[in-house]
Order: sequence, then C-alpha cells, then structure tokens
Amino acid sequence: MTSRRKGQQAASDGTSAFSLISEQKLLAIYQSILNCHLLRDELRRLKVGSGHAVCGPVAGHEAMLASLTADLKAEDALSLPAVDSAAGFLKGQPLRSILQMALPVSKSHGPHSPRLTGLSKENVAPAAKSTATQLHLACGLALGRANAAPGSVVAVFCSGSGATSACWGEVLTLASKCRLPMIFMNHEASPGLGQFAGMARSARVHGVPLILTDALDAVALYRVVYESLSRARQGRGPTLIVCRNEKTRPTAKGRDGLGRMEEYLRQRGMFDPDLCHRSAERFLRSFRAANPKSRASKALRNKGDGGEMKRPISLFATEQNDTV
Repeated sequence: MTSRRKGQQAASDGTSAFSLISEQKLLAIYQSILNCHLLRDELRRLKVGSGHAVCGPVAGHEAMLASLTADLKAEDALSLPAVDSAAGFLKGQPLRSILQMALPVSKSHGPHSPRLTGLSKENVAPAAKSTATQLHLACGLALGRANAAPGSVVAVFCSGSGATSACWGEVLTLASKCRLPMIFMNHEASPGLGQFAGMARSARVHGVPLILTDALDAVALYRVVYESLSRARQGRGPTLIVCRNEKTRPTAKGRDGLGRMEEYLRQRGMFDPDLCHRSAERFLRSFRAANPKSRASKALRNKGDGGEMKRPISLFATEQNDTV
C-alpha cells in the first residue's frame, strides 16, 4: 500500500497516523457546517425578497470550508472563490460586513461588487474573478506575508476546473521552490482526468504532497488539513488537497456533509438535537441583528410556502413541530 493510500485510510478510519480529534472540535466543525446551511438559506431568502443575486456558501462545500478553517489562527489568511465569499464568517468576518459586501447599497454597486482592495482585518482575501487569478494572488499574498507575518499560513479554497494544468504547475512550482506555508484545497465535483493528471505530475515533480479525500467527509478532511497545517507551520512547504464527491450511500443521512457529520456524532453518542436547535437559533438571531432587511426576511418567513425555513431534514427530524 502506498503512503498516500495509507494516509487516506488513516484519515478515514481515525488510526494513530493522525492526531485524535477532541469532542469540542468535532462539535465546532458540525456547528460550522450547520451555520453554512443556515447562512445560505437566509441569503437565498434575501435574493427572493429583494431581487438581488446574493451568494452564500455553495451547497456541497460546507464540510470542506468548515474543515479548512477549523484550526486557522487570527494571523492566518484565507482565500475563497467569489461563489463562497460569504463563508468568510468562518474566519471571523462579521455577518454585517458580509451582508454589506453581498447587498448593493447604490446603483453604482452591483450585487457582487468587491468592497475590499486588500485583506480584511480578519485576514480574508477579496474574491478574485477567476480561479487562476485567485491562485496567483494567493501565492503573492504568501510571499508578501513571509516577513510581515512569519509562521502564518495562507489557506486557499477553490472549486471546479477554472485553472488549467499549466496554471497549477506554475503555482505549485513557485509555492514549492519558496517553501510557501500554504494549503491548496481544490474541489472537483466532476473530476477531469486530464487536469488532475497535470496537477499530480506537477505536485510529484516538486515534492508537494497531494492528498485525495471525500468532499463530504468532514472528519477525514479535518485530519488531512490538520497535518497539512502542521507541515506548513514547520516551514516544509505547501500541500495540495483534492476533494472529490464520492458515491454517497442510499440513506438520507449520507446525502450531504451535514448528514454525514451528524451520523458520525450519533454513532459516538455526541449528537444532541436540543443543543443543535439552540445553536441554529443563536446563529439566526445574529443574522437578523446584522441584516438591515431583517423585517422583510421575517415577513417572508411568515408566509408559509416558500417563506418557511428549509432546515436540514436529518437534523430536525426528531422535532418537526418546533419553529425558529
């Protein structure tokens, strides 16, 4: 068995090759995944009420985003694609700031007009127009922070085939040659063998670890990110994590990252529906407090069909009559 396959197996079954994950950390990752679901639903509702295109974390990206950001420090930087820019709240960006960037404030500012020209105070990079631009800007950011923020890491999440194999080759060459403290997490919803072969070849030539993992398995993702962060902080250079959508099990609980994480917690006797309800209510209260259009959002919610919050089915299956 190759070292990469051994690492994948260890990441999946929780063997001693990876550090044990505390109960507190597992619950925090679950809460982040849940909050991504709630944020997307609320932003979608704002789009319905205002007619504006408001982006939330893309469905299916929650487990990856929660795992990537779970151990980032305040001085670490995070780079996100435009479609997931609202996920900056996982790095500490206030919901009010995210709403200000998502909602137009005048005719001169479209729904996705960037309001940031540099890093936010939470060290979240402004969204780039393309994956290729995002990758190059992230490398430049890591180079610039080498002296300004020694020991910090730049975590990059990108999705799809927006960058060519040649682009990945350039980026990995620079990151490896300069031993940049970076984590590249790329989601391939529809894997392109040609692109992956090019990425794998570039990673192999330059000694960059390439790890394949399930895009919906938050526990395996977190273990891989944990080891990659340790490597980066030790000055050993970047890691490339490629996430793919494995075939899901036919049961409802295995359909998405939230259901998979809930099932994992249930098997270990750690899942508490009441605690999850309180967490969801707390997040929604924070969102409404930050949202200048909260009254319109509440009116939509009271309409019933179309306005009622679509909660994750598995999470709320035990208390369907409860309302938020």
